[in-house]
Order: sequence, then C-alpha cells, then structure tokens
Amino acid sequence: MTSARSAGCGCRLDGDGALAPCGAHEFFEALTGSVFDPVRDRRGNIRAGGVHPLTHGQGKGKPTVTSSLFNYADPNSLVSRLRLRRSHLLRELIADVTAVKGSCRVLDVGGEASYWLTIFGIDWLRANRVHVTLLNHTDEYVGTPDPEFFAVVIADGCALPYGDNVFDLTHSNSVIEHVGDGQRQRRFSEEFRRVGLNYYLQTPARCFPLEPHVRFLWFQYLPSAARVWLFQHLSLGSYPRLSRERAEHFDRELQLLTRRRLCSLFPDASVHRERLLGLTKSYMMVRLTKAT
Repeated sequence: MTSARSAGCGCRLDGDGALAPCGAHEFFEALTGSVFDPVRDRRGNIRAGGVHPLTHGQGKGKPTVTSSLFNYADPNSLVSRLRLRRSHLLRELIADVTAVKGSCRVLDVGGEASYWLTIFGIDWLRANRVHVTLLNHTDEYVGTPDPEFFAVVIADGCALPYGDNVFDLTHSNSVIEHVGDGQRQRRFSEEFRRVGLNYYLQTPARCFPLEPHVRFLWFQYLPSAARVWLFQHLSLGSYPRLSRERAEHFDRELQLLTRRRLCSLFPDASVHRERLLGLTKSYMMVRLTKAT
C-alpha cells in the first residue's frame, strides 16, 4: 500500500499520482472551474505548495461544480435556466411586434443561432415568422445556420451597415461589456438604438459579486494590474492562462456597466433587473415603440 505525500498546502498525492486537493483548492475548483495538478521538481517530488491551475477539462478530467453551473450547452445548467427565465421578456416583445406586423426582423449584434434555437426553438420562430440577422466582427463562432431563419453578417457593432429603423428589433445579449472603453460603448449604444424600432439589450450587472466571465469574486473591482496578473497565472472561467499581451487586451475589453451608466447610454429604455439570491445579476434595457 502506497503512502500519501503532502503537497505542502494540504493537498495530498498518493503513490499512484492521484491528487486529493485541500479544502481551499476544492473551493477554488468549484468557483472557477480550474483543475489543479501537482507541480513536481526534477526528481518527481512535489514542491511545497505545488499546485497550479489548468484550463477547464484538462488534468484528470475531474468534473467540477462549474460544469453543471456555467455550461450553456447544457439546458439543465444554472446559466441556461437563468437565461430561459429572463427570456420571457424578449418572447413577449417579439410577440407584440408580430401581432402588429405579422413578422419580426431581428438584428442580433454579437449573437449566435444556438442562442435562439435553444431558448425559442424552430417551431416558435416559424410560428412567429422571426428572421434573425446575426452580426459579428468574425465568423469564428457563427457557423452556417439555417438561412430560412438566419442571415450572417460580418461587421463592427459600433458602426452598423444599416439605415435608421431597418429592423423591427435590435437584440444583444452580454456583448456591450466586451466592446471596449467608454467611447466605444457609447458608439455601440447609439448604433444599436438607431437601426431598430424596438430593442432588447442584456448585460451583466457590475454590482453582482461574482464576475460572470472569469467566475472570480469581485474581479471587476480589482486594480488593472492585479487583473492582468490573474489572467496570466490562472485559468479563469472559460479563459486559459494568457500571455501578457492577451491579458492586457482582455482587461481593456472587459468593462462591466453600472445601472447609471446604462441609463445614460439608453435614455429611452425601461430598465428590468434579473435577480439571483436577492442581488441584481444583470440588466435588460428594453424599448418598445407604440407604433410598431
């Protein structure tokens, strides 16, 4: 029988190389989705405190709590159920437009077909005569969706290639916090409001304790230098460990918004809150014109 060896921090490694993480690292795995593996020296011995984060799914392939919480591909995951719960507002908005016009042309800025198919389904889209233009700055994630329901356009969300009020509805889900600094967020909001008669925009609330992209408590309030360091040294959420250049890029790009900021960018919208455990998790900014 082989004996267990300590990694110095409370984690233990048995003779077969299987790691039993300490309580602190078990909590970190559950919170961030990172998987820990022992760090060995040249002789194969574990260093003191020798654990390091790997990208999700690497290492032993051990499932973590986040695999059932933050997986949008799983309709039973927490994030999928929350998305479905808040989609009733969007569903009602589209139904109102269709009731007046008989159809609904949607511009989804930064969207994917899987979002619409998972939440609404083909039958509902067909019954409400919904056609969605998926606009992204790259075709990397868009694929080749069914042209009966979707069109794909590659363009900048801050400079939309359309005239005023071309679409019945402009839609965006968790995108504006990725477009960059305050100036680009302003341009995004102006273009978003300009091309659609109605709009629906959802974005995570900055005040929610758990930053939803990196799944790290209060990450959004850390100094920029600290966030860059964490991006470089830890696997955070769906982000692998990054080079310094990429870490600085993502730090500049990821800018969560406050309610006050959103109200200044979308002054003609009604504000709806999504709550989780009594806390504001995200905001939905909605404009429904009377003359749809």
